[in-house]
Amino acid sequence: MSNPQFSKGGAYPAALPFRIRLPDGRTRTNPASFTPEEIADAGFVAVDPKPAPGVNQFVTWGDGDWVLHDKTPEEITAEHDALRAQLIAALAERRYAVEIGGVTFGGAGVDTTREAQAQIASTYSALKDGLVSGVEWKAQTGWLVLDLAAFTPIATAVAQHVQARFAAERAVQEQIEALTDAELAGFDVAAALVGAF
Repeated sequence: MSNPQFSKGGAYPAALPFRIRLPDGRTRTNPASFTPEEIADAGFVAVDPKPAPGVNQFVTWGDGDWVLHDKTPEEITAEHDALRAQLIAALAERRYAVEIGGVTFGGAGVDTTREAQAQIASTYSALKDGLVSGVEWKAQTGWLVLDLAAFTPIATAVAQHVQARFAAERAVQEQIEALTDAELAGFDVAAALVGAF
């Protein structure tokens, strides 16, 4: 049960203060001991609990009472647009986390941070263009000496891993963009992204 709320002079409702001043100048402390008469004499009026607004409503305080307002069509549209944008932003964050989370290749973990992706692409290009014939590569399991034939599957696995994450993000973003306004609030970004992989 919530604490009773009171208003004085139409002010926004709050709990009673610890000290109230009575009309004769005396003060009282400890709200638990205030009588209803003392509360009224001090100018405080009990306020009904704040009503729960409907889906397309909001509540304000004015003229000493709660007021329920209907949202305008523009406000409703703006809220739905903002929620859709939040879902798309959350989707991008989740895709990024999975993208840089690494990939398993040949039983070993391969780093897929953005820096690692750039290093893998650069190394693959150097090998492919004949700038080097082999590389010493520090994998999560230790050092490896790799030529183009040995390095290509690693670069391919990383590229496919990253591309699959972006393809899944695009598919889910298209789902979000196709949702009706009523479907937005219940949409599970994480589940949709897992389902798209």
